Amino acid sequence: MKKLFEQIVKFGIVGAIAFVIDYAVLFVLVQFLHMDSIIAATISFTVSVILQEVNFESDFDFLVAARVTVPFPFVDAFVILYLKFPAV
Repeated sequence: MKKLFEQIVKFGIVGAIAFVIDYAVLFVLVQFLHMDSIIAATISFTVSVILQEVNFESDFDFLVAARVTVPFPFVDAFVILYLKFPAV
């Protein structure tokens, strides 16, 4: 039970770090580079997911047995964004 609690805490830490990275990149792209918010959100989310996968893959695996391996974990975000905000 203690191991499960540690995994949940680590999962929360990784999620918080990914959120901070996502928000920071989004803020810079929108405020300083004056990028469209939808494109900036897509880029910031992608950067956050890639950095999270690269940096925390080996240290913070959460329930490895239940984890599904996806070759491109951020592809679903592009699909969701496209369906929500289709190109005009």
